[in-house]
Amino acid sequence: MSLGAKIRKLRRTKNWSQAQFGMKIGVHEKNISRYENDKSIPSAGMLRKIADVLEVTVDYLLSNEDGNFVPAVTDIKDIELLECFIKADQLDEENRAVIKKMVHAFVVQNTVENLAKKK
Repeated sequence: MSLGAKIRKLRRTKNWSQAQFGMKIGVHEKNISRYENDKSIPSAGMLRKIADVLEVTVDYLLSNEDGNFVPAVTDIKDIELLECFIKADQLDEENRAVIKKMVHAFVVQNTVENLAKKK
């Protein structure tokens, strides 16, 4: 079950509308809809509020049925980039290794360029 589906299920067990739930955690009901439909990923702080109000643990929200964590929450602000990483994570091991090397190369290149600018 996805993070959004868990949030929706828990909210409904409390018989709260999206607007009511949004008021309890301090966000607009449109944000609740985005969370529940997995269109937006709550920040770590917002996830903590959601868990507290729904009376569950963050671990529960982030784990799937077999107790393994699902990649639901991250500090990545760029949603398009996050979606790319989520899709890339579903590729086979060989393709993931190539992507990791490419990302690493860009990060190293950027670090070197920034160091060169400081001199």
